[in-house]
Amino acid sequence: NTNPLFLFSLKKKGLKSMSIIKARLENGNTNVYFELPCNEETLQIGLVQLNAPVDDAAMLTVDSIIEPAEFKFLDGQKVNLDELNYLAKRMDSFTPTEQCQLFVASDKTNATTVKELINLTFNLHHFTLVQDVSNVANIGRMYVLNTRGGIPVSEENPEEFAEIGRNLIKQGKTEPVIFYKISHFKHLKQIKGYY
Repeated sequence: NTNPLFLFSLKKKGLKSMSIIKARLENGNTNVYFELPCNEETLQIGLVQLNAPVDDAAMLTVDSIIEPAEFKFLDGQKVNLDELNYLAKRMDSFTPTEQCQLFVASDKTNATTVKELINLTFNLHHFTLVQDVSNVANIGRMYVLNTRGGIPVSEENPEEFAEIGRNLIKQGKTEPVIFYKISHFKHLKQIKGYY
């Protein structure tokens, strides 16, 4: 398994939970502020205000992504409002850790489109994010939890987890992550396209 392991402390970086996308979208000289996810009626009202076609294929320019700041790379791009809303719906159910996984994964894979972000939301299991880096057993345990989806109590073995953590570090499949300044990582697993 070539699941990369990312070491990152959520608490130390002061990240807070967020579950929506806030953006100003424009069509021509008109722009409208959206808080996503939202219902279909709200999307339709926004499209009417933008004088944009009221259909699933409406492409709008991102004037500014306000939140999350990690998606600022979308500024200036043409996006499909329904896709952006779908991404926000996917993220709305994420824990803070899963949100961080998405942000790290988007950076590591150089995601540049909403479609790529949506696909990453289905592939978070390929990115292990370790918040407690105080010992190698914690690294191994988080890796096993993420790749298997869970660990039965009967299989809780700190010595085995420590060995896994040490092996991951030796193999170069782990690195410290500094948010916003993440270095190149060579061992990414192929991301599946679901959308």
